[in-house]
This record gives sequence, C-alpha cells and structure tokens, in this order.
Amino acid sequence: MLSKLLCRQVLNHGFRLTTRASSASAQQKPVVERKPDVKYHKLFINNEFIDSTNGSTFEVINPATGDVIAEVADGSEV
Repeated sequence: MLSKLLCRQVLNHGFRLTTRASSASAQQKPVVERKPDVKYHKLFINNEFIDSTNGSTFEVINPATGDVIAEVADGSEV
C-alpha cells in the first residue's frame, strides 16, 4: 500500500520522466558542424558592424581539428 502511494507521488511529480529524459539526452551525441555559417566578420562597435581601421584580419581556428572556421576583422587600439 505504501509503495503504491510513493509510486504515485513520484509519477505525479515527474521524477521518473525527468530521469528518463536526462538519461536519453546523455546518450545523444552532439552534432559537430565542420564549417559553421559565420554571419558577422566585422567588429561590433557603437551598435554597428565595421571593418578594422587598417583592414587587417585574423583566422579563427577550430581547436579540435585545426581547420580555419572564419576570417574576421582584427581590432586594434586607435
């Protein structure tokens, strides 16, 4: 009798559902984008996207693969 009552409370509070959902999400493998779509290559200054003053850029590298992800504006002091 007590076990049925406890079981109902566990189900009503969603503890079993949470446990199943967390174990299912732990088994999923993350999706890795090889070449992500980088939309902004400029500097965001004063609510605007602008190029660097001298036009220089630098490469953003994926540390896991060493591949170049994007080339973005290089900010420097004025």
